[in-house]
Amino acid sequence: MTVISSDMRGADREVAGATLANNGKVICVLSDSLEKTLATKRYREALAAGTVALATPFSPEARFKVANAIRANKYQYALSDVAVIVETRQKGGIWLGADENRNEGWVPAFVRADAVMPSGNLALQHLGLSPITHQDVEQCASMRDFFVEHALSARRNPAGLRPAPARSAGSGSSPPRHTELPSFDLYSVFITEFRLIAAAAPRSEDEIAAHFGVELDQARNWLKRAVAEGAIRAAAAGGYQAC
Repeated sequence: MTVISSDMRGADREVAGATLANNGKVICVLSDSLEKTLATKRYREALAAGTVALATPFSPEARFKVANAIRANKYQYALSDVAVIVETRQKGGIWLGADENRNEGWVPAFVRADAVMPSGNLALQHLGLSPITHQDVEQCASMRDFFVEHALSARRNPAGLRPAPARSAGSGSSPPRHTELPSFDLYSVFITEFRLIAAAAPRSEDEIAAHFGVELDQARNWLKRAVAEGAIRAAAAGGYQAC
């Protein structure tokens, strides 16, 4: 398979490096500094071997701009057959790209779904993106076949969720474990998001309820549980703050 990504530090650059190290091919869609990236050591051998292509919809000497990084998302999706969102908050460029693809229906999209993941991953899964777990990657014989199988299922099912495979009458066989949709825990989303909004200053019960769009009693229940678990602490004047 050819991996299409950006050259951003983090998951994008890691997956590009891992792909090239395992004799794969990469297309990097850059939002800035094409001329500078062409001269970097990390892509020198791959460029000479013809296993990486660097492209940009902007000027080759353009400097980084958040707006351009967001605009470059659609080119990555448009060049792809499927998309994988490794990690995202519920804001920022990765989230906006995933949400735009979901609304426009460009390509089937998968989102990493494991025991520990950020609120954005949970939200995208809740919105219908197909989950892909570490177990899926380890157990499948071919990632290409995995994507084809589940991308077709997503096309047939508008919600994007994996349907359980058909079972013949009297069959005692169980569906493969990777077809199970991981449970969606709203409390874990609450904890992840709370740490972002209350990292700098305490938040009142009313502010928290308003931010999450829930009844005050629900916010109090989550806060009570989080305090008991040591995830957050009660602050002065009745507020709450992340630990």
